Amino acid sequence: MKPMGSLKVCVLSMAFGGLMFANAADFSKKSDAELIKLSGVVKVEEFVDYKLEIAKRLKSKNEKQAKAFKEKLKDQYDKATENLTVKQLREYKKATHEAMHKYVSTLSEEELKEKGLWHKDSQSCKDGKSDCKDKKK
Repeated sequence: MKPMGSLKVCVLSMAFGGLMFANAADFSKKSDAELIKLSGVVKVEEFVDYKLEIAKRLKSKNEKQAKAFKEKLKDQYDKATENLTVKQLREYKKATHEAMHKYVSTLSEEELKEKGLWHKDSQSCKDGKSDCKDKKK
């Protein structure tokens, strides 16, 4: 009976692990236009993966292209969130901020730079010493 019990535990663990992996969103196959359309509506549980893909795309663009891409993201975000109540918008921002903070707090300075997430306040964000809002460079 014991071997059968451990087999069940192993199968359940693999299934649970598969579900966790399935939750990871793959934004790498999406076009810039598709990523822009998701600005302001991406699910909180997928936000970190989305933000990582945005950072990766920004790193690969020249300054002019990156600026235009960021402007389109911001315009879409504003459009997507314009009908939310103040409370809903605050809750969304808080939830996405907490998700990013949780992820960023696990990374070293080198990893943050490598992923395109480093900014001048990154260390204070990791330490919880500031509000960690996205800063314009």
